[in-house]
Amino acid sequence: MKNYLIVTVAAFALMFCVDKLSAEIIVNVGSATVDAGTNGVVIEVTATGDENLTSFDVPFDFGNDGFPNIAPEGLDFASITSGAPFGGTTFFNFAENLQEDLIVNDLSLAGGILLDDSPTLLFTMTFDVGSDVPGGSIFDLTIIRDDKFVINGVNDPGAGTNPVVTVNDGRITINAVPEPSSLAFVVLGLGGLALRRRR
Repeated sequence: MKNYLIVTVAAFALMFCVDKLSAEIIVNVGSATVDAGTNGVVIEVTATGDENLTSFDVPFDFGNDGFPNIAPEGLDFASITSGAPFGGTTFFNFAENLQEDLIVNDLSLAGGILLDDSPTLLFTMTFDVGSDVPGGSIFDLTIIRDDKFVINGVNDPGAGTNPVVTVNDGRITINAVPEPSSLAFVVLGLGGLALRRRR
């Protein structure tokens, strides 16, 4: 019985240690669904986890085209704003290699920010969408996992590193324009409703 108790306590201690060793940061890129011709589309980039976040460098490829500094036709990058915990320390620069359209950096935070389950806003990106973008178009906002992607000083953080970093990419989806036949049904319906009201 004594041995069983020792094994049980050791197992719980091991589970606790493993949990502490597998610290995690999850970076979430927001998504939006808008009409063509919409300006000022705000995309939030947040982080959750159980790690103290002290620095980050996040490279993006807009539209998954794999080319530097070339946003897809119809999508224009307008501005970037730092999240409140970082004050005015976030800045960005344009492509440095064959995939990155934009790299968002912060200056290292002396004390860091302890992440939890509540999303911490890292920064927001603002985009303008052209009026001639076809309905149903999707612009992917993809974080590039290369040596420029650095969290807490770790290059290309992922499985086997401390902390483990998970990335959820975002997208901007353009509302589909109603087909002429669908539009005609809507107009007919509204017309019928107006006639009924007049009677």
